[in-house]
Amino acid sequence: MTREQGAAAGSTPAHHGEALLRVENLSISFPGRDGRVAVVDGVSFHITEEETLGLVGESGSGKTVSALAIMRLNRKPARVEQGQIWFEGQNLQAKTEHLMTGVRGREISMIFQTPRSSLNPLMRVGDQIARVFRLQQGLGRKEAKEKAREMLRQVGISEAERHMRSYPHQLSGGMSQRVLIAMMVACEPKLLIADEPTTGLDVTVQAQIFELIKQVQQTRCMAVLLITHDLGVIAELCQRMVVIYAGHVMESGSVGRVFDVPGHPYTQMLLQSMLRVDRRADVTPVGRGVEEIVYTLTACRFAPRCPSVMDVCWAQKPAVVDIGPGHRVMCHLYSGE
Repeated sequence: MTREQGAAAGSTPAHHGEALLRVENLSISFPGRDGRVAVVDGVSFHITEEETLGLVGESGSGKTVSALAIMRLNRKPARVEQGQIWFEGQNLQAKTEHLMTGVRGREISMIFQTPRSSLNPLMRVGDQIARVFRLQQGLGRKEAKEKAREMLRQVGISEAERHMRSYPHQLSGGMSQRVLIAMMVACEPKLLIADEPTTGLDVTVQAQIFELIKQVQQTRCMAVLLITHDLGVIAELCQRMVVIYAGHVMESGSVGRVFDVPGHPYTQMLLQSMLRVDRRADVTPVGRGVEEIVYTLTACRFAPRCPSVMDVCWAQKPAVVDIGPGHRVMCHLYSGE
């Protein structure tokens, strides 16, 4: 697509050019008991080239919904109410569905939580990977098959020729995830979204999968959006992190700074809940999980669980405040600074 065509599709102003991906003020609603509820409310973040950004929060916080919006894969009853998503200076929401098919897989790929649900149970593994090369790169059958075999080797699958002939149900969970990673990086996307990529896998296999993602990123110079609730993984793989709760971005900044001087009470409680070998095993619980009622709050959605809650927290939504270099917090505790 030319620059002129990109402008017609909704290109970004010049100040967006420094980021590979920029999500701005994204809000997504679902039907609730008393009308539509914004499960994602004003979420903003960006990713630069070759960076790994961690999106962290407990289940129900809006991480996956936000990621699916980037790919334009949210289905009804989900509805994008406001916000913009820019990728390489182009507004993804302004693209037609036909143009988005050229973005998915080729420019942005996504690894889902359950690999077997993303693989065709009726097709052999080798044929599924080869199909990606044929559709996205226009390769012939023989060349695509050889590329598929090489991809299996690159993601650490031994006896690639034998596994080319396997069906998904014949593979272990870890093996299935490796196959899915092979499919997602086959066309060398510029951004890889990994949504809880080790769900249901044992600890050893989890470590192998995360190491594989790290190696693939370094080899292919991709940016990675890593969605997880595991702060240990964030510390190991990410340069920056975004902490999200009930659809609100509570805190964002470099991993080192957020871990060293967490600003938001929610981030502090998440870090205190981590099991560590260098301290006693008494862990501070975060409390009950995200409930639907918090999504209807017009003020701070963490107020019902916050140990530092004030009257103003129930009355109005906090502003986003800079508390350090690249370190931002949405909390009334800093409103006077």
